[in-house]
Amino acid sequence: MDDARQRMEHLVRTIEQSSPFDLDGVVGVLHALVVAPAPVATAAWLDLVFPGGAETLGDPKGVVAALRQLHGEIAAAVERGQIVGPAAHEVERSASFASGYLAGARLVPAWRDHPRAWQHAAWAAFLSGDVASIDPAILRTLEKRGGSDVGAWLRDGLAGWILDARDD
Repeated sequence: MDDARQRMEHLVRTIEQSSPFDLDGVVGVLHALVVAPAPVATAAWLDLVFPGGAETLGDPKGVVAALRQLHGEIAAAVERGQIVGPAAHEVERSASFASGYLAGARLVPAWRDHPRAWQHAAWAAFLSGDVASIDPAILRTLEKRGGSDVGAWLRDGLAGWILDARDD
């Protein structure tokens, strides 16, 4: 088994043991960081993914290296106009991904502190069940455009929501 694969397997085990997120949630966090309009301090997002910071883990350098590798893969996918996320029919995985994205977006002052910009996280708030954090006008628009199954409509457009945040 090659080094990169071993690092990723170690990262997955560490996430399962030490993170409030599962792998889909961590991937969601990293997507928010990749498309954010300004960088987020590594210590801030590491603390989010691993409360207490990476130094509390058994192999902090290996875990951080694997996270940076995953971040790089996500950044490359976004650069190609793609995402590394769940399929539209994967409801639970999409909710986890959205929860991570929303948590990552909350680390970005340019989004968190400006209601218009926060619309870039509205899809994630809806899919993760945090509807209360969505501006009522934006929520009405989502419900109108999404029709009878807003969640399916949002999951189907997942890549577009993320790439729109990058392009704004």
